[in-house]
Amino acid sequence: GKYDSTIRIWDIYKSKLVPQDVPESKNIENINFGLNGNYILNTSRKVIQIRDSETGKITDELTGHKAHITKIWIDQESRRIISASADKTIRLWDLESKKCTDLLEEHTGAILDICVSENQKRMVSCGWDDQIIEWDLENRVKLRTYDAHKNPIIKIKRKNLPVINNIDESLSAIRD
Repeated sequence: GKYDSTIRIWDIYKSKLVPQDVPESKNIENINFGLNGNYILNTSRKVIQIRDSETGKITDELTGHKAHITKIWIDQESRRIISASADKTIRLWDLESKKCTDLLEEHTGAILDICVSENQKRMVSCGWDDQIIEWDLENRVKLRTYDAHKNPIIKIKRKNLPVINNIDESLSAIRD
């Protein structure tokens, strides 16, 4: 999806487009598949859209961000969605109730990326404020801020490394 306002699903093993009549929607971004592939999540500016994966029709919309959503992440086990936005906030959503359960507000600029740890207990976020913020997702609190960069941080990636001093993950920031 993106500027042509469509979602297309491809069978990568057959190199073919999966026939589907997915209704057009403006500004489709950030596409993720839900549990067992039974729904599709995408963002359209300030809204998270939940679509039936068979029909492509929108079944629900999650609203609350005041600016463009830049990133979404879905936790397959607890059925939680995390969204980051240019409104400087991160929202945690309960997929069952379709409600925002928590609002994280520590960034001073647009948030461009989030990365959740493999055990889903920690998250880092980055953005235009030149900071990386580490979050405790269980308690919904900021743990620390890393502010060594002098330019906006556009991407965070998790690297799995051998255990060294009880640290099982290393996060690296890529800045523009």
